[in-house]
Amino acid sequence: MSVALVSLWIRLASLFLLIALGLGFAMAAHPPLAGLANLFIDFVLWPIDGADTVSTPANRVSVAIGGGITLGWGVMIWQVASRLLPHDPQLAKALLVPTLLSWFVVDSTASLLAGSPVNAALNVALLATFLVPLWLMRK
Repeated sequence: MSVALVSLWIRLASLFLLIALGLGFAMAAHPPLAGLANLFIDFVLWPIDGADTVSTPANRVSVAIGGGITLGWGVMIWQVASRLLPHDPQLAKALLVPTLLSWFVVDSTASLLAGSPVNAALNVALLATFLVPLWLMRK
């Protein structure tokens, strides 16, 4: 894959999979806006039965914090993909790969410990969305 295509792919993935997701979770701190976050939480804590939501204050503040961090991480990845990757692809890759792997190991391990293998599986797909283009990038 060309550097330009990898940059575009990573920016789009950041926008739709991190920035939008993070914004959605941050908005879930306000109960009337928690519908999509509730559905996601219910999905990753399978089965989908409406039992798992972000309805408590502790859950709402957790998704607000996690949403803000996810959104910020997405913006950081967008910036690396748009500002650094076109000029120094190897440095951009050297910054992104450890960031992605550290998130993956911690988030997936914590998800399994929390009883959510579904989220760990989703993490594999998200990791691949970012790492595969970086590995296929032509020098």
